[in-house]
Amino acid sequence: MRSRGELVLKALGSQGPITTSWLRDHSSHYNPFNLIFGDVSELYCFNSSANSLTQLDSGFHSISNGALDDIWPKMARGTLALQESISSGEEPDIDALLTIMKDETRAQDSELPETGIGLEWERLLSSIYIKHEEYGTRSTSILLQDNSGNTRFVEVRYDGKGRNLGRQQFHIISK
Repeated sequence: MRSRGELVLKALGSQGPITTSWLRDHSSHYNPFNLIFGDVSELYCFNSSANSLTQLDSGFHSISNGALDDIWPKMARGTLALQESISSGEEPDIDALLTIMKDETRAQDSELPETGIGLEWERLLSSIYIKHEEYGTRSTSILLQDNSGNTRFVEVRYDGKGRNLGRQQFHIISK
């Protein structure tokens, strides 16, 4: 299997835009994924498991490892927190957004999906931020674009114990 990180590079690369036909032809080389791509006027989500492409409406979206219309408890909680954080119309607070992504609140057992991985793993994976030595959140990225097309990217990296390994950020100024 190839790294799904390659898909992001392909989508953002200078070789031209990623295409649905390329994704359909090559998605089997990767573990299952959802990839959001496009530009400010049109965003799409490609789901490799269903081999399907969906154009996203404007508004808030939360994407999981499942189908686009799957709404898990952590997704609902995160979407609500995001809406509250940026609804003021002011420039979003990066640290507040990162705090949303560090939420370790777990869902109640009755809210957990049955994906076949067992109850303990379902519990572990039910939080927005997953802290585990073998599998979990290793980075959080925030990408903001203003009305002039200027883009700010912030990424924080973590180890398996949840320790912060560093923060990087850069700006892309629109011409």
